[in-house]
Amino acid sequence: MKLGIRTWALLCGMLPAFGFSAFIQSPIPPSTSKNFFKDMNGDSQMDQVEIGFLGNLSREYLDSTVARLEFYWKDSSGISQVLAFQGSELPLDSSHVNSIVLDLSQNANLYRSTALSEKSKTAKIVFRDSSEMPIAMSEKLSPIVESAYLAHHSSGKDSLRVRFSEPVSEVSPNADFLEFKHAGNVQTISAAKVEWETDRSSALLIWNAGTGFPLPRDSVRILVGTLQDSLLNKALATGPYAKIAGAYPFELQTNSLAMIRESDTLDRAPIFERVFADTSAKLPSSAEHGVALKIGGKDFREFVQEFASSSTEKVLPGDISIQLSLRLYSTTGAYVTSVTSETSCSDSHFLDGNCLENPQTFFLKWNMMANDRSIVATGAYLAKIFATIRYKDKILWKSDSGKNAAQIWGVKRNSK
Repeated sequence: MKLGIRTWALLCGMLPAFGFSAFIQSPIPPSTSKNFFKDMNGDSQMDQVEIGFLGNLSREYLDSTVARLEFYWKDSSGISQVLAFQGSELPLDSSHVNSIVLDLSQNANLYRSTALSEKSKTAKIVFRDSSEMPIAMSEKLSPIVESAYLAHHSSGKDSLRVRFSEPVSEVSPNADFLEFKHAGNVQTISAAKVEWETDRSSALLIWNAGTGFPLPRDSVRILVGTLQDSLLNKALATGPYAKIAGAYPFELQTNSLAMIRESDTLDRAPIFERVFADTSAKLPSSAEHGVALKIGGKDFREFVQEFASSSTEKVLPGDISIQLSLRLYSTTGAYVTSVTSETSCSDSHFLDGNCLENPQTFFLKWNMMANDRSIVATGAYLAKIFATIRYKDKILWKSDSGKNAAQIWGVKRNSK
């Protein structure tokens, strides 16, 4: 039997479509529990995606049957983005034919997160016939410290608020779980008290004097193996440090009561005077009024250096100024006296003219005289205090507008 020319042409036209459809295979479903976002280099940054299948894959299957694989992860700005890989782009390891492993270590635009967003919890496979299969995703990412803020309190009970990348639990209750790095040295944080938020994503550590607590600009991370997430992923020894935010712990020292002895000779004394003393000195003493501030030293130098890190210049003592302002009134509001004093870190009263290397206590002393140089009477006085420390034209620190801004100072005259 001979085929007609038209019949032969029709059969030839059908061959490409028939041949392609022969390669289309039944979808191989993904595993329901072996699909993970992973961290392969131990820095708690997602850098690999692994998806398991309930059957063996082949290069032919991926090329002809799978259109693409899609999943979500946040970009470096924190916005969810879809990452898609064509079936022909998907790698296949001949020794592990029931899984696909994607290396994302070269993708610098991935957000550092150890918990899955609602979108990233589900990936999907899109087939060439436009059908889709969802993939339930999990993670093998260790929790990390996401942010930390230190607050300084005059009572000595400084506090450190630490936020984690996801809710965590303690592997061993009541054990220390954080360490901090200060000037290259690593120490465990010993807190007098730890208060956890209800969802366990944040903790407040309260320090009660002593040692073992960081300063602003130090860095902090989870101690290896001490905290874990809901999937029992424990903190790693290679986990990243997070910079501790917060102001440098400057503290203004004052007295609530001072005694004037009538025998004191104040005839030639100024109303206010600047006093520079060793940092171990107790200023003001029980017989003095004024404002004392410890300034300088290694920690302060590092704080200023980091504050000025955008500058190419070396931080110099003359770049730093300390301004103290003190205004005194009677309790009825009558003006008594006032002063504003500005001192450079290069002042000659600092050893070698350098407070960065040689810390001292700067004391702005009030000799308990009114503006006319008369000694004030026994009674209570309202002291308004303002303090500012600057690096060049930028404010490093300023006293708050609450407790330090207005205080009641008592003066008692004693003839003995």
